[in-house]
Amino acid sequence: MTPFSSQYYDPISTFHGSIPSIMGTRLDLIIVGAPKEQSNLVWNNIVIELERLHRMLNRFDATSELSRINSKAKNNAVSVSNEMWEILENCRQK
Repeated sequence: MTPFSSQYYDPISTFHGSIPSIMGTRLDLIIVGAPKEQSNLVWNNIVIELERLHRMLNRFDATSELSRINSKAKNNAVSVSNEMWEILENCRQK
């Protein structure tokens, strides 16, 4: 699990979440005007999704789908998940 921190500031109804390093960058999120419970739920869902994407797309992790594609596709066809196929198609169209 990626180390992260979060803090809710009651007097100003502001939430700050931070992940020092994920997907090659730092992420800071500020939610203003939402209740603490809702802010925490949104933050937790973001962290879960970013960690999932990081596991799939991290080219430096030999167990990631992207790393597997990079290491094997030069010699053979490689089957990929539907989600990865959509990502690759979107990249090709840009």
